[in-house]
Amino acid sequence: MPKKAIRIKDEEKHIELETQRHLRITLAVSIVILIIQAIGFYLSNSLALLGDTFHLSSDIISVIVGMIALHFALKKHEDRRTFGFHRLEVFSALFNGLLLLLMGIFVAFEAIDRIKNPAPISPLPIVLAASLGLIGNLIMAWQLKNEENLNIQGIFLHILGDTLSSVGVLISAVVIYFTGLTIIDGVVSLLIAFIIGSSSYYIIRNSLSILLESAPKELQPEKVIKIIKRFKQVKDVHDVHIWSICSDIRYITAHIVMEDIRISKTKTLVEAINERLKKELFISHTTFQVENILCKNGICHTWHFKK
Repeated sequence: MPKKAIRIKDEEKHIELETQRHLRITLAVSIVILIIQAIGFYLSNSLALLGDTFHLSSDIISVIVGMIALHFALKKHEDRRTFGFHRLEVFSALFNGLLLLLMGIFVAFEAIDRIKNPAPISPLPIVLAASLGLIGNLIMAWQLKNEENLNIQGIFLHILGDTLSSVGVLISAVVIYFTGLTIIDGVVSLLIAFIIGSSSYYIIRNSLSILLESAPKELQPEKVIKIIKRFKQVKDVHDVHIWSICSDIRYITAHIVMEDIRISKTKTLVEAINERLKKELFISHTTFQVENILCKNGICHTWHFKK
């Protein structure tokens, strides 16, 4: 294997190991917060705090699933599994999204019932639990804020939604303390359910898009064709296929029609195209079939060279 390829592999492994470290910290913090919020719910009878606790429990599940997915992603490729286990990331993200959706629906129904039938609530335990939860969520969000992995982005969205939930719960506790209007607990719970539902929609949509092998939004075929056609030797580009294995591994295949040039020059040109795509679109996995146009006595035909 070339030294450059080995260096890239080592860098990717280092990034994934660093991500695992961030996930371990996130998991530890989230478990501590979950215990605190569960106790807070028991003492306060706040549905909003329960919804926040549900959201946090889904964070814990998503972190555990994400760590398992990363573990398998680091495994070596097998003869049958030429793409490795990277697709596990997408399945785990889809699982997280569906779990969030179910929790959001449950909290929404309970919130509507709480609005119709307000229950007595003790605000002081809510303030303590929500404040500690907010601090913990900010710590977790800081750990994962720069991750590009789809599964980790899904976890980050869980945490971001949980942070907003904690703020809402804290505000509701203050309002209840000063006004005694416990109906605000149901209203905030409904808002939390909406946040949970919005997060689940984003995760489910992106996961299904990858599983259906759709072209990523930022990598539409027209954009790729335009970049390739900047090279004057390229006459046409067709049969373009773009898909993702997971959130950060994308593949492109295409037929490129070029003017009649030597095979050695064709290789150089394809390498230049690869470099341009990697620089502008961060694509490093490409397969091109080159079709050279040869015209003689007014008759043109093509011959193929795969790269």
